[in-house]
Amino acid sequence: MRGVTADQVFLFVLVLTLFFVQTNGFLKALATLLDRRRFLGFWFVFLLVIGIFCAALRMLFDAASEGPLIEVARIYGFVRPAFIFLLTAVLLQIKSERDGGISLRFLNRVIVSVGFVPVMCGALQGIGYEPVSDFLVANYTRDVDFDDVITYGRAYSFFDGQPNTYGTFCAFYLLLVLGLIRGLLSLILALPLIVVSCFGLLVSGSRGALLSLLIVGAVWIVSRRNWMALWAIGLTLMCSLVAVNFAGEFVPPMILDRLADALGFGGQGSVGLVTSRLPYWGTVISLLSEMPQRMIWGVPGLLMPPADNLQLALIGLFGFVGMAIFMMIVMVMIWKLFRHRDPETQALLVFAVLMLFNGISYPTFFSARISDLYWLFAGIFFFYPQTKLRNANTASYPQSI
Repeated sequence: MRGVTADQVFLFVLVLTLFFVQTNGFLKALATLLDRRRFLGFWFVFLLVIGIFCAALRMLFDAASEGPLIEVARIYGFVRPAFIFLLTAVLLQIKSERDGGISLRFLNRVIVSVGFVPVMCGALQGIGYEPVSDFLVANYTRDVDFDDVITYGRAYSFFDGQPNTYGTFCAFYLLLVLGLIRGLLSLILALPLIVVSCFGLLVSGSRGALLSLLIVGAVWIVSRRNWMALWAIGLTLMCSLVAVNFAGEFVPPMILDRLADALGFGGQGSVGLVTSRLPYWGTVISLLSEMPQRMIWGVPGLLMPPADNLQLALIGLFGFVGMAIFMMIVMVMIWKLFRHRDPETQALLVFAVLMLFNGISYPTFFSARISDLYWLFAGIFFFYPQTKLRNANTASYPQSI
C-alpha cells in the first residue's frame, strides 16, 4: 500500500550485485533452486507460472482501465519470495565454499538479537513514548485508514502501520527466544526478552496472533517433549499476567477488550474475531460467486477488499488451483519439519504453524517483511544440502531432506 519501499529496492539491487560479482555461485545457486529434490523451489516456480497466467486472464477478461498497472504490482508481490530464495541460496553457496555451511541455530540467535529492536520500538510506541512514536508515525505509516490505527492506539513498529503483522512477529520472536533456552541460566537471561515480546503482542492488539501463539505453544510442547519447554511456557504465562497488569497503566482499554474478547472473556456487545471478519469475507465470496470464472483466475486487484483471511486472499490472487498448491507447499513443509524433530528446525516449524493458523484471521503471507523472514528460514532449510543442522545432544543430523 506504500508503493515502492527502500527494502524492495535494496533486495533487487543486492541480487543484481551478487549476479555480477559472484556469477559462478549465482548460477550454482539457481541450479539448486530448480532441483526437484529440493521440493520448495520447483513447486514455487510452478506457482509463479500459475500466478502470471491468472494475472493475464484477469487483464484480458476481468479488469478495469487501471487493471494492468495494479496487476503488475500484484505480480511483483508474489515474485518477491523468489528474490529471497535466490539471495539466500547465493549467500549460502558463497559461505559453504569458504567455511562449509551455516547453523540454523546461529540464524536464530541473529534474529533474536536484531529482532529485539522492532519488538522494543513497538512496545515503546504502545506506551506512547513520543520520540519513538513520532518517528514511526512519520516513516512507517500506511496510506489507507491509517487514522483508525492511531485512534485504536495499536502498535505496529516498523511494519508500515500493520499492527497484526507486528503482533505476528512478536509471537514468533517469543517462540524463537523460548527455543534457544537450554538451561536455567539461559532461561533467566531470556526473561527481559520474554517480557518485552509479551507486552509487544499485547499492545499490537492482534487477536489472531494471540490465539495462534497459544495453539503453536501447545504444538511446541508436544514436539519438544522436555521439562525445559514446560518451564519456559509456564514462565511465559506468568510474564503475560505481569504484562497485562502492567499494561493497565498505559494501554487503551479498547486493546485489552480486543484481546479479552479473543480469549472468550469479552462482555456483552463485544465483537468477536470471526464476527468482525465476516463482512470482509462476505465481500470476497460475493465477488467470486457473481462470476464463477474468478475461481480460475482470481479477483481483480481494483476490486479486491482486505480479505483478512489467507485462503480467500490466495484465491483472489492465484485462483483455486494456485491456492491449493500454495497450501500444499506450506503443509508439506510442516510435515517435513515435524519429521526432522531436531531443535535447530523448531523455529521454522513453529513459524510455519503460526503463519498458517494466524492466516484464518489475517493474510499473513501477504505481509512483506514477516513473509520475507519466513521464506529466508525455509530457503536455508530446503535449498542447500550442505547446511549444517547441529544439535547440542547429537553429533549431526542428515544434511538434506
